[in-house]
Amino acid sequence: RVIADNSDRDLVTGRAFLKGFGAAVDNNTFVVNPRPFNGVVSLACPEVSSADVCAAIQEQLSAHPMPEPHFSELLAKLYSTLGEGAAGNWTNTSCRLNPASGYMDGSCSAASDLTERLLMEWGGGLTVAWDRM
Repeated sequence: RVIADNSDRDLVTGRAFLKGFGAAVDNNTFVVNPRPFNGVVSLACPEVSSADVCAAIQEQLSAHPMPEPHFSELLAKLYSTLGEGAAGNWTNTSCRLNPASGYMDGSCSAASDLTERLLMEWGGGLTVAWDRM
């Protein structure tokens, strides 16, 4: 059973997930309910402070640091594949934890966002990375 938030992306993904498993998509297997995803109204999904998120990420990074030189090589491969855009060489920006947001900034964030975009293009049957991959 899939419970989806009420957004196009979640609706499409939830239905595709069920179809991929050969399951029927009906009112028993697919439910739209935004409440579980709202930290203000759901005890199952409480809001987490930026400080707590930051502390958890820092703990994870300390336990499992990014493997070098492999990580830098992957950044360079992604950069060379996509080419230089308006941001210039974004791989020169260090990865850092932003305590205000609780998330990674810099080249780690850029690489994550770009990779997610490429995967979504591929998954949607679109031309990936302007046909550079």
